[in-house]
Amino acid sequence: METWQIGDKEYQMALTAGSLLQIEKKTGLGFFELLGKMDNFSYLFAILWGALQKHHSGLNEDDVADLFDEYMEKGGNLQSLLELLMQVLKEAGFAPVETAATGKKATAKK
Repeated sequence: METWQIGDKEYQMALTAGSLLQIEKKTGLGFFELLGKMDNFSYLFAILWGALQKHHSGLNEDDVADLFDEYMEKGGNLQSLLELLMQVLKEAGFAPVETAATGKKATAKK
């Protein structure tokens, strides 16, 4: 599980089957199609929202937008947030986007 630190607050992030289904419903895209479009902020934001749902299910999109704004105001940056989301994807069992793009085989560790 990864943690998104915003000032003195921490938000646990994880992707579950349920959150993936919610992300697909919100975006109208299949999850793997969505991964190829992470340069679109609304899709990136949908993944951020979905990654917070397991541990913070009371957060709606407006709440997450406020958290994002607070994160940026307190010195956060988009690159660090992208790296965090990539780690969340990796922990959920998805190959990092760059691995999928290069065609390298992803393997599970025993």
